[in-house]
Amino acid sequence: MVGDRPADFLTNWLHCIFFPSQEVVSLCVGEPDFQPPPAVLKATVEASERGITKYTEVTGMVSLREGICTDLRIRKKLGYEPNQVVVGNGAKQAIYESVLAIVKPGDEVRQLSNLALTISPCRGRG
Repeated sequence: MVGDRPADFLTNWLHCIFFPSQEVVSLCVGEPDFQPPPAVLKATVEASERGITKYTEVTGMVSLREGICTDLRIRKKLGYEPNQVVVGNGAKQAIYESVLAIVKPGDEVRQLSNLALTISPCRGRG
């Protein structure tokens, strides 16, 4: 079972029916099961104390995208510019924006309905 939250119902059902012997990663609610590193917590407090509390550009703060480019260049030897990087607020947004980037007018796109609230998990199976 992936989790006990209502948002995990669909994931649990699919896991039990289609992937009983495999690990399933839920993209439902973005609630990590670990604390952020101390440096991230400290930077969050410092930013809020400086008044950095408003929404950013949809693509993410330029300084963050620059930092990502620097990190990718150092760690992965990849050369990207900030205008080639998009920072999302979660997996669903990232997947949605990725689909928008590759789908062309006239393409057929199919989307599964969100059944999370209508399907109960199959606990105890498998």
